Amino acid sequence: MKVQIVRLVIASCTTFLAVYCLVYVMGNSTANRSDASSANLTNSSFVAAESVENVTPLTERDNNDPAEAETTSNVFSIDESWFQGTKEERGRFARLLRAQRAPELAADQWINTDAIDLQQQQGKIVVVSFWSTWCQRCLKSIDFNNKLYQHYQDQNVSFIGVCANEGAEDMAKIVQSKGIKYPVCSDLPNNKTIEAFQVQAIPSYFVIDASGQLRFADVKRGRVDDAIEYLLSRR
Repeated sequence: MKVQIVRLVIASCTTFLAVYCLVYVMGNSTANRSDASSANLTNSSFVAAESVENVTPLTERDNNDPAEAETTSNVFSIDESWFQGTKEERGRFARLLRAQRAPELAADQWINTDAIDLQQQQGKIVVVSFWSTWCQRCLKSIDFNNKLYQHYQDQNVSFIGVCANEGAEDMAKIVQSKGIKYPVCSDLPNNKTIEAFQVQAIPSYFVIDASGQLRFADVKRGRVDDAIEYLLSRR
């Protein structure tokens, strides 16, 4: 009788331990899967948030595109990642990109240069940057623009900053205080040049090839030098 009781107690303890271990292992497995799923969701959300860039009607761009992240690949695989906005939004540039010549610059108040006529720039690649004195992202781009201008100025590449008419009265002061080295000008009333280039958000970069044709419309800042190198390689 005593032996049977002992055996029953041992069997009960063994069953309890087995059930406890099984529950413990399943609990840890579920927790790990939940943690992994949460981590993947967080990482995916971060990537998606970083890749979205909004285009808004003639206003300062609102995105998280820090200067230090703007590195170039030096591989000329032109795709959607080179440009601002979606393919559908960039449909407004279709006529400009098909035209034999880019729109002329209807501008005045030239600084750091005499007035520039794009027709006289044939043989040169021309980068046109649209900006404004009230646009903080534009002001933060000045250092990048200066470096780009200085790097390519001996390679038949011109850089022009076209300032939106609103706030253009402060342009000369900004040129001096921020040390702008490249040619700048102010757009005419009603922003005729901005309208001609179909600009909806600033800062914006457009690249014209040596024949005077617009080749890159609203290219991302971090891809401007790729666009230049692409055109230089095809001369």
